Amino acid sequence: MQIQTVKLLLLLNIFGFGAICLLTFFLSKGAIREKILGYICMTFALSVFAAPLFIVRKVIKTKSVEYMPFTLSFFLTIGAVAWFFYGLLIKDLNVAIPNVLGFIFGVLQMILYVIYKNPNKKIVEQTKLQELSEHVVDVVKLSTMVCSELNSVVPQLSTIQNEDNEIVMKKQTDHV
Repeated sequence: MQIQTVKLLLLLNIFGFGAICLLTFFLSKGAIREKILGYICMTFALSVFAAPLFIVRKVIKTKSVEYMPFTLSFFLTIGAVAWFFYGLLIKDLNVAIPNVLGFIFGVLQMILYVIYKNPNKKIVEQTKLQELSEHVVDVVKLSTMVCSELNSVVPQLSTIQNEDNEIVMKKQTDHV
């Protein structure tokens, strides 16, 4: 799994970055190159802010925020606000626009966190019990199926007092 992750990272980071650099360098010139790179960067910026939204469905379904860390949502929102103001100051819409959406997505995630931060423990316990009950094996039924044809000897212990009034355990065997 780790090797596959490393391969994927190398493919996307090295090959993807290389392809973007080569294509924009050889296929475009001047201001057009700048616009193309701006749109590519805007797409990646939006994907950074939209990626945690995939967990929102799971948060709503399970009514638990255990898979969505608050600090990630908080700092993505703060970063989006900072980059938005930077984009406004340099008058670059490719920086400002994705960060408006990043702010909205971050606020949405933090609102969900506040709503679902104290999940109903009973729901979680019931689902765990249902999952466990599927795996419980009825030992009595199993033993009758397995041992029905066997005549087993069952050892039983009985207590006997010896001459010194000490209690001694004696093993008896009964045939079933």
